[in-house]
Amino acid sequence: MIVTVLFLHPVAERATTTATTSSMSFKAVLKAIAFLLLLFVMLYVGMNNTDPIDFSFPLASKEKVHATAALIYFGIFAVGVLAGTVLSAGGKKAAGGGDRKK
Repeated sequence: MIVTVLFLHPVAERATTTATTSSMSFKAVLKAIAFLLLLFVMLYVGMNNTDPIDFSFPLASKEKVHATAALIYFGIFAVGVLAGTVLSAGGKKAAGGGDRKK
């Protein structure tokens, strides 16, 4: 696979292509390991907190939620992951304000 990439790209672009690909792969692996560690913590908490509890959050609902601690923890974790994904994925603009009128 790498051999075909090297033959398809000109010599000047060869170094930048391999450097960019390897650094992006390292970032992806690092993020995957961090996410797996978070999932392990969630699993560990879920295994050790099986007692039912009353959870109240008056801003969202006046009623108390009666469920296992692990289920409530999972719900809060899922909301946090979704919120983080939405915040980090949206609204990226080009550097330097590419839409400026002259």
